[in-house]
Amino acid sequence: MLLPVEKNEWIECEIDGYTAEGAGVAHYQGLAIFVPGALRDERVRIKIIKTTTRYAVGRLEEILSASPHRVKPLCSVYAQCGGCVLQHMDAQEQNRFKQQHIADCLQRIGGVADRRLPSVQGMEHPFRYRNKAAFPVANDIQSGKPIVGLFAARSHRLIPVTDCLLQHPEQARIGQAVQKWMQDYRIPAYEEKTHRGCMRHLVTRHNHLGQWLVCLVCKTALPHVQELVDALLSTGCSIAGVVENRNEKRTNVILGHNERLLYGTNVLTQQIGGLDFEVSIRSFLQVNPIQTEILYQKALAMAQLEGTEVVVDAYCGVGTMSLLFAGHARHVYGIECVAPAVENAKRNAAINEIQNVSFQCALAEDVLPKWTHEGKSIDVLLLDPPRKGCDRSLLEAAAEAAILRIVYVSCNPATLARDVALLTQKGYWLKQVEGVDMFPQTAHVETVCLLEKTPGEDIKA
Repeated sequence: MLLPVEKNEWIECEIDGYTAEGAGVAHYQGLAIFVPGALRDERVRIKIIKTTTRYAVGRLEEILSASPHRVKPLCSVYAQCGGCVLQHMDAQEQNRFKQQHIADCLQRIGGVADRRLPSVQGMEHPFRYRNKAAFPVANDIQSGKPIVGLFAARSHRLIPVTDCLLQHPEQARIGQAVQKWMQDYRIPAYEEKTHRGCMRHLVTRHNHLGQWLVCLVCKTALPHVQELVDALLSTGCSIAGVVENRNEKRTNVILGHNERLLYGTNVLTQQIGGLDFEVSIRSFLQVNPIQTEILYQKALAMAQLEGTEVVVDAYCGVGTMSLLFAGHARHVYGIECVAPAVENAKRNAAINEIQNVSFQCALAEDVLPKWTHEGKSIDVLLLDPPRKGCDRSLLEAAAEAAILRIVYVSCNPATLARDVALLTQKGYWLKQVEGVDMFPQTAHVETVCLLEKTPGEDIKA
């Protein structure tokens, strides 16, 4: 097949949209060309660096006509790091991009006819919002010294970074202290290719009280532990606990299953919606506390609880939404397949003195069909699955049970749309869709939608 462009060719083109990852898209003589760093309505000069039968990829060389939404990225390593891919967009354009991404997925994958853009709730201050960080560790190619940083885009090449602009400013002090401790005591970084070395990742979590939980993920037991603790305490940060997490496997998964407490506590208390939640390094918790409050309130409003309903939270984690919903329902049943999270959920229920909740450690796709066949009455199903979305058997069980209302929270519009398509085929109507920008400066967006078993008006965007 003869393509209109060749590799290494230079062309000029107009950007008319975005990929799901936030790269600009141009259409040149019928061929889609993806241009990272380009904005909608810009005219650019690019160099073709990859061609396929379906698309090409271009490297942005010159902006001939700039978008009014283009801004200068604040981060010094923006051009190298693979994290904040939207820092060159202003807040208005980021919001529109995420609106369009949700709408495109629902239309193309979900079969939703409504073409209106859903609202996306942005942030007033879209930096320094994350309450958890995971920094890889590697040996610097030139000096050979261990460094803490972030991976370059589409690679495992580490860029030295301790002060990420999405993290709390104190994170930089902790990262620098760990890096210096490694260099002072010659703690070798883990090497993926050889499966040798010790330190793999630095993972941190902090709460609304300004306390920090610091976790060092390692292949072998850490030496010089007291010196490490002393270095962290000397940062002036409020270090509540230091944990060693052992991951001896040859894997890209960050955390292992064995932990050793080195100092203080292995849990922090995080407040959400007026409730207190104990979380560990391994617990799932939304990383943006400000937007989490907004997201959960939207989900609660969509559930339309009057105090008499039975709710099932099919991916309950440490029980955050289960316990928030419990204050408005007759009973909430939480299902979670991660045992430590279930224990956290039970503990959180006790801390907040909430009794109309029950938690079970199991796969939701196993439990819900069983409950359906037993005739268990469920009024509202709450779904907040991982990025891969829901198991088909879970959705089929929900449809078979004719659960009146489903509130679906998703971090992946594509798998959300896939699951919406299945549910609408089973007789559900998509009634409401809203987005919450949980991850400013990145291409990710959180979506919450309401599906009902009875027909109704068109969805509310």
